[in-house]
Amino acid sequence: MTPRSLFALLALLSSTDACTMYGVSRTASADGSTMVSHSDDGAGDSDSRLSYVPPARHKPGSMRDIYPTIDEYPKFIGDAFGKTFLPLPGQALTKPIGQIPQVEATHGYYLNGYAIQNDCELSFGESTASAVFRADAVGTPNGTALLAIEELSHLAAERVCTAREAVQLMGDLAVQYGFFGPDGGAGEMLVVGDPDEVFVFHILSDPTARSAIWAAQRVPEGEVMVAANHFVIREVDLDDADRFLGSPHMHRVALQHGLGTGEGS
Repeated sequence: MTPRSLFALLALLSSTDACTMYGVSRTASADGSTMVSHSDDGAGDSDSRLSYVPPARHKPGSMRDIYPTIDEYPKFIGDAFGKTFLPLPGQALTKPIGQIPQVEATHGYYLNGYAIQNDCELSFGESTASAVFRADAVGTPNGTALLAIEELSHLAAERVCTAREAVQLMGDLAVQYGFFGPDGGAGEMLVVGDPDEVFVFHILSDPTARSAIWAAQRVPEGEVMVAANHFVIREVDLDDADRFLGSPHMHRVALQHGLGTGEGS
């Protein structure tokens, strides 16, 4: 049986330093499946272990630990992300950099560095992009932002079932708690798909270094998208809620910094 949503994680290539992602809308595929793919090339030394985080229920008032972003082995040591990352003799547990309120119930999902797919068939692919604003992680010198793209994808996989819900949740959390990219100065992209829709999600730090600017665009039916370390959304019309979502202040910030025309771009 062909699954309604397909995620393909391509092989790690040590000779490259880039990530490419693509998304296929339902009516663009031969069998009516949405497709999401991601080549996680990194710097060639990424921790490539795959883990499954089981579904869980949480006590009222619980907090969800937020962990730092580490690419190389071991990327994480502890039990928060499944049995794969349980400590070996002599390994110290990874310490959280902060917390946010937990939800009552969370979905099970597969992850590598980023979330891959949850039990609802919500799937993720990633690619880093350049950005114009910088923020650093809480716990580092001058760090003010709590969430990186890895944990944003984990939180979405844990909490929602649709691509539309996922991009909205990730954007809202980043605006509230702050976003930081790799080495502080980069932005990030995700392609997020469920069995019916595929969205492209862009995010970067904002000028305060304590929030985020984000945008998402639905991949039109009958079309595919590809992104390789460059933002690909060129115009955003937040009045067209079927196709676009985003942070309400994006146009104001763009105009203040000479990054847009005020006419949707």
